[in-house]
Amino acid sequence: MRHIKNTFFILIFSSLLSACQKDIPEPETNISILPIEYANAAGDQPVSVIEDKGDKTFFVRHHVRGENLYIECMVSGISFRSNHTGNTGKIILSIDGKKIKEISSAAFIVKGLNPGTHKVKLEIVKTNNEPYHLIKEFYATIP
Repeated sequence: MRHIKNTFFILIFSSLLSACQKDIPEPETNISILPIEYANAAGDQPVSVIEDKGDKTFFVRHHVRGENLYIECMVSGISFRSNHTGNTGKIILSIDGKKIKEISSAAFIVKGLNPGTHKVKLEIVKTNNEPYHLIKEFYATIP
């Protein structure tokens, strides 16, 4: 009787564990993501920002930590998830006038920038590369 109870308990427990594993979302990109609110900003360098005041639907928060640039984008009405049914898009990241990567995540880290001041450009486009005409540019100084 005890053997039957143990077997039944193991079956129930293993079915509960295996059922919970199917809802794990796939990562959107290969870029490391660190939420801004968990980043330690101690020792950050000041960053000057140039932004277009005409369009208030695209906001960017960023800061420098070591050789890494942490960027978080907030865009109203556009999702970066490919399975979203509404307006979808992606971010084209350019640094110093050179296109670096197309990104499908609202928060990301640019790692390993060389010391100095870099001009960063973020452009929101549709998934088929049609422009939304949402562009932000700023300068980041890496110590």
